[in-house]
Order: sequence, then structure tokens, then C-alpha cells
Amino acid sequence: MLLVILSFSLFFFIGSFQYSAEAAQFPRFTSGIVIFGVLLILASDYLPGKVSKFVTEPVDLVSDDELLDDVDVKVEEETEENVNDELQRPVNASLFTAVLALVYVLSGHLVGYLWVSPLFVIAYGLWFNLPRRVVILLAALVFVVGFGFYSILNLSIDTGILI
Repeated sequence: MLLVILSFSLFFFIGSFQYSAEAAQFPRFTSGIVIFGVLLILASDYLPGKVSKFVTEPVDLVSDDELLDDVDVKVEEETEENVNDELQRPVNASLFTAVLALVYVLSGHLVGYLWVSPLFVIAYGLWFNLPRRVVILLAALVFVVGFGFYSILNLSIDTGILI
């Protein structure tokens, strides 16, 4: 799997030289980071002890104790609700996510990713029963980040084939 990721990253890094210096910054930067990370993982057996441990040791962003404290109260209620929600839905969560991602890519090409991205976040958040406040906040954040890409990097994500 690491070799597949490395191959794609090298492809994108080399392919970025076809673009202008400004347009090539993002693909070079991101693929460079991925290449560096994959090479670190592949060479972890040959690295010094502390560096090897740092590269290969799994990291939990949230400790299990914090998760358990937050979840203990609502476990029984959410389990019953989730089972009922999954039974009433016409498709399972993974199929919904795949179809929504496909619709997102197609509609983004048609009318522009700047406008479609908040709608994608709203649909995804509502499907997975996120609190409405969180969904609205995330949709606004996606729009702000997209607008930042549009204005700072001069990416034309506000237009598509139709608009």
C-alpha cells in the first residue's frame, strides 16, 4: 500500500512541473510531504531508535479515558437510536457516502466547488445526525476555506462547466 501511495505522490510531484510556479505550489508541497512520510515509514527499520519509534509508534489524538467519559452517559440511548436510524434508511452509510462523494465531484465540475462544498457538508452532517449548529458551522468553515483558496491561490473553484 505504501508503494502505491508513493507512486501516486511521485506522479503528482513530477506532473506539477507542467504548471506555472504558482499553480504547482500546492501539488508539489502536498506530494512532497507524502513522499517524505512514506520514505520515513519505509526506512523506519534503518533509522536510529528514537527516530524509528517516533515514526512507527501509533498516536491517539484523544485518550481512551476522555472518550469514555464523554460517551458513557449516552451509550444506551445512541445505540438504540442508531439501530433504528439504520433500519429506517433505504441505504447504508458507506453507500450513501460513496454516492454523495460522486454527486459532489460531478456537481462541483458542473457549477463550481465553492458553491457545492457547503451543500455536501450539510448533506453529510444531516445524514449522520450531527448537531445542526455543528453542521452550519462546518458548512460556513468549508465556504471560508474554499473562498480562501479562490482568492489567495487564484483557483477558479467558483465556476464549473455550466456556470
